[in-house]
Amino acid sequence: MMEGNEDWSKREYSILSIPLEGDNLILDIFNISKVTDDSYIMGRGKYFEHKHSHTYYELHIVTEGENRYQIGEEEIVVGKGEFLLITPNLAHTIIGRRSNTEKYGLCFLVHTQEHASREECRIVSLLPKEGYVLSRASDAMMQLIELAANEKKTPAWGSVRNVRLLCGLILVEAVRILNGSPGLPAGNTPYRNDERFALAKQFITDNIKHGITSQVVANTIHISMRQLDRIFLKESGLTVARYMEMYRYNMAKQMLSATRESIQRIGFMLGFRTQYNFSRFFKRMEGSSPSEYRHSDRNN
Repeated sequence: MMEGNEDWSKREYSILSIPLEGDNLILDIFNISKVTDDSYIMGRGKYFEHKHSHTYYELHIVTEGENRYQIGEEEIVVGKGEFLLITPNLAHTIIGRRSNTEKYGLCFLVHTQEHASREECRIVSLLPKEGYVLSRASDAMMQLIELAANEKKTPAWGSVRNVRLLCGLILVEAVRILNGSPGLPAGNTPYRNDERFALAKQFITDNIKHGITSQVVANTIHISMRQLDRIFLKESGLTVARYMEMYRYNMAKQMLSATRESIQRIGFMLGFRTQYNFSRFFKRMEGSSPSEYRHSDRNN
């Protein structure tokens, strides 16, 4: 029968370096926990609303909702199924989260002993030394961190060893994901700007009929409006709002010229709730009403 189980666990987890016998890769785990919106609202974690930094790595994996961080001048949105890795001494702020947010956090340092293998040294070398990385989490990473957090929450004999093994696997999984983009500079994400631009354009094409806004597009690909505008300005020379406006305008002209759809139906297909709103938009862009444009186009 175990005695003083909870006190024993706290003492063991307070020891920061507990290497496994024969293992030359040392993982110093400072904290691993599950954070829900309720625990945040109840007062725990209030400090982290302010700008702060740590001497260790922070890995945040969001399983529900989203977390928003401020790093430098960038607003970082970490959505469901994504992880954010923040390197030591990088100042950051948690600036918001959705009411249903649920995430796991892992704080750690990692280093090797003198006789570490090439693979162990490689694992450490592949971790970014500065900046941050935002990426999609694999199913394996999600399962591993849940197991590790639950093991710590309800400790038993062998829990320290199990948590360390599980966290080691999480670290390897993160390195594998990051290594999918070799040479990635710190402070960027594995999603290149042209990929995010393509994702945003496709989302606009697929959903323009629903009357989406530029903020909806930003939320969908989990970046701030400022970031999205920077990407669109670089790739197209237009802000997101202006790109969507031009897309609606060009599609309207194409449908007015090439189809027999009614003006009201065309407006609905482009996300306008009423024919009046569509006609006003088109006249502002073209200088003539949709019916005048259609009549002039067919007579030319």
